Amino acid sequence: MSEIEIEVVLVEPKYDGNIGAVARVMKNFGFKSLTLVSPCEIGDFGRAMASHARDILENARIISSIDEIEADILVGTTSISGRDDADHLRYPCLTPEELIRGLKGVKGRVAILFGREDFGLFNEELRKCHILVKILTNPEYPTLNLSHAVAIVLYEMSKMRGRGERKVTRKENIERLMRHLDELFEELSYPKYKKDKTLMIVYRIIGRASLTTREYMTLMGIIRRIRRRLKSLKEEGS
Repeated sequence: MSEIEIEVVLVEPKYDGNIGAVARVMKNFGFKSLTLVSPCEIGDFGRAMASHARDILENARIISSIDEIEADILVGTTSISGRDDADHLRYPCLTPEELIRGLKGVKGRVAILFGREDFGLFNEELRKCHILVKILTNPEYPTLNLSHAVAIVLYEMSKMRGRGERKVTRKENIERLMRHLDELFEELSYPKYKKDKTLMIVYRIIGRASLTTREYMTLMGIIRRIRRRLKSLKEEGS
């Protein structure tokens, strides 16, 4: 893969005009991969709003859940960010400019999720995102029109072309790493009331880090060594 691949994902968009406008914005900045999660019906108005980007609409992938997204990194967008590290679900949030710095050198498929026009992304969807992004807006009225939000993010993403230098681990590998950490916490008798929050924080750190294959293998090796040592100590004590 010569460079990063960007997939725009609209989660349950309610208005076909917005879908068409997003397709047009994607064409403006040279992006082609559009995925629609349980979208409304796209009629004449949506096609008209797409203007010369109707090919993007026609080739859009339709899915029923974000779990069907085939990407290495999921980036969630939100208009509401956590104020401090106590709000682990929405903290930290990167600006679009910080996002491209964090993805510099990454190779792979990155899906950027944009939520519903009225409710955005639900909490359970945000939990599945490796990275969160917030566009800095006026606090008195922070919510942007869907196509405007997509335009701002894609403008920044367009600056990344040709910068790929290193590989990011696949989504499956990140999930495997998190499963091993979960099992390690169980073996350490880590407090259950802390475990979910801690795993979420680690998940976000790994998402922002854009691990190389070597970094991923190193972390997995460390976890395996710890688990083997714990097993050995348990057997010695029994």
